[in-house]
Amino acid sequence: MRGLDTLSLEELQLLTERKRKQIHLEATEKKSQLETEISGIDTAIQELIAKKMALTEELNAVMKSLGLPTSKGERPARREPRKPKKSAETQTPPASETQG
Repeated sequence: MRGLDTLSLEELQLLTERKRKQIHLEATEKKSQLETEISGIDTAIQELIAKKMALTEELNAVMKSLGLPTSKGERPARREPRKPKKSAETQTPPASETQG
C-alpha cells in the first residue's frame, strides 16, 4: 500500500468514506448491544421488585403472626385487652384547677 501522501484526493475521499461507514456500522452494532443489555437489566429489575414485594408480604405475615410490628408501621397484635379509660367527665381535675 502506498503512503497517504502519495494518494490522490479522490482516493483519500474514498478511504475516508469507507472508514466513516465502518465506524458507523460499529457504532450501530454497539448501540444495539447496549440497548439489549439495558433491556435485560430492566427485566431483571422488574423481576427483583416483584420478588421483593412477595417476600415483604410473606415477612409481614410472619411478623404479624409473631405479634411484632411489620414494615408497614403497623402495631403488633396485643396479647391482653386494654383497660377501659375513664372518660373526661368522670376524672377529677388536678388540684390547681379546683383552687380557682
